[in-house]
Amino acid sequence: MPGSGVSGGTARSFMAVLESCGSEDNDPYCLLPKDAPRPPAAPSRKGVWYDFSERRLTGPFVMAAVNERVVRRTNALLGYGGTYVEAKEGTVGAVVGATITKYMMTAVLAVPFLRRYVAEHWLPPAGTGPTQSQREMSWYKCIFVATDKSGKVLRRVFLSDTRDGYTASGLYIAECALSALQMAKEGTLGFGVLTPMAAFGDVLLQRVQSAGVVLEAVEEATAGATPPTQ
Repeated sequence: MPGSGVSGGTARSFMAVLESCGSEDNDPYCLLPKDAPRPPAAPSRKGVWYDFSERRLTGPFVMAAVNERVVRRTNALLGYGGTYVEAKEGTVGAVVGATITKYMMTAVLAVPFLRRYVAEHWLPPAGTGPTQSQREMSWYKCIFVATDKSGKVLRRVFLSDTRDGYTASGLYIAECALSALQMAKEGTLGFGVLTPMAAFGDVLLQRVQSAGVVLEAVEEATAGATPPTQ
């Protein structure tokens, strides 16, 4: 997943989140409903490690802390008992380099006056984003692995797309909005402090697939199959 760069709005939003977070937000289950059962464990992965089930080198993903909390809330809202962790795969150089960069930035952003300096002097202005050439160098692909309590792999779901990650983010936001309009018109739109999947479910899945996102589930019996590509 080579990144295309960050937009100024995203960077500013991230800094605002850091400024407003309290100690309770460090809890990996902080977004779960008050009385929801907590899954066994699985905080965000740290450091570089080899994933033997996937036979790939992996490291921490910069957005995992947010994504994992959202998925765990989704699971709780939909009554699922599983947990969720996220990592980034790549070559030795890419994974190690990204991991070192992540921890250096984490250390810098943990200090208030350094965080403000970064916001004022390093971050791109709001309303700006990566250039077309930067976006064209980016791509993303996801592999979701479902395991049982013993760690046995039950299913893999492969997600692929021809878009770069920056453009795809806009697609997902737009399709969420269109899903809300569609469900409101049909009288099926719910309410509450929801997540995209809890709010829109199969409607959103169908919309993103119609827009060209490819999803393919592979059961363990054929888990050695080659992931789909575009």
